[in-house]
Amino acid sequence: MSQVKCCPACKRPFAPEVQVGGILRQRLYDYVARNPQGVTRQQIIDYVYHDDANGGPDNPNIIPVVVKHVNNRLEAGGHAIRIRGWGGPGSTYKLVRST
Repeated sequence: MSQVKCCPACKRPFAPEVQVGGILRQRLYDYVARNPQGVTRQQIIDYVYHDDANGGPDNPNIIPVVVKHVNNRLEAGGHAIRIRGWGGPGSTYKLVRST
């Protein structure tokens, strides 16, 4: 398992630079990793799909599915972090230590 470095002030893990495969998954991971205070589902959609000619997904529930795929890749890669969501449609997603 890889060693996770944490911020000495807030104790949150610094995001490792990892490849989680696929443009959508990588954009989502990078965005959440750069925002330790957390991001909402709508912020993720706005960021990940900003250049999509169709404007993004028809259903915002795709985000938890993509988060699950990212977490599966992180676990398979031996990383001790994952993305966790809190709440319903206004969910906040943050990078947390795996337990």
